Amino acid sequence: SACGRVAETPDGRELMIDPVDTPFSAYVFKLQANMNPRHRDSTAFLRVCSGRFERDMVVKHHRAHTEVRLSRPHSMVAKERNTLDVAYPGDVIGIINPGVFQIGDTISLADGFNYKPLPQFQPDVFARVRPTDTIMRKSFDKGIEQLAREGTIQILRSLDGQEFLSPRSAGCSLMSWNSSCRGNTGSRWWWMCCPMNPVRGSW
Repeated sequence: SACGRVAETPDGRELMIDPVDTPFSAYVFKLQANMNPRHRDSTAFLRVCSGRFERDMVVKHHRAHTEVRLSRPHSMVAKERNTLDVAYPGDVIGIINPGVFQIGDTISLADGFNYKPLPQFQPDVFARVRPTDTIMRKSFDKGIEQLAREGTIQILRSLDGQEFLSPRSAGCSLMSWNSSCRGNTGSRWWWMCCPMNPVRGSW
C-alpha cells in the first residue's frame, strides 16, 4: 500500500511526503550481491514512496549530492527478472548498483529531504574473524566489507578508527555468519566468539 512517509529536511524539520502530489522519490532498503550466478553484480532494492518512476530517468542522490541515471530497472519474482518501464508508490524495483547506493539512501526528483533510516537489529554474536589462508586476505576483506554494506554484519572499530580487536571484529547473529560469510568472503574463515561485558562494554 502507498501511504505518506515521514522525511526530514536539512534543518531537522519533519515533512510528510504525499505519495501522489510529490514528484518521484524512493528509499534504498536492501542491497544484495551475487544474485546473478553469471555475474558478480550488486542490486539495490528501492521502494517507490511518491510519484511515478520511469525507466532511464535521472534523479538526485541526496547523500552523494550527485545525479544518477536509473537504467535497467527490474522486478524480481523468484529467480526471474523482468524489465520495468514504470512503477508507482508502493512498488519495489531493483537497480544495478555500481557502488553508489547504500542502505538508507534517498533519491528523488525534488531533493531537499531525507527519509528516516530503518531501525537496525542489535547483534547477537560478537566475533573476531580472519581468513585461514593469508593468500586470500584481499578477497576476504572485500567480502567482509560487502557483508557490512548489505547490513548482514557490523564491523566494530575503536575510537581511533582502527579495527577493534585486530585483525577484524564484527557483530551479528550466528545464523548470519553460517549462511553469509562462507559464500561471500571467497575463502575459508576462522572466527572466535568474544564475550562482551554488557555494563562496561569491554571485551
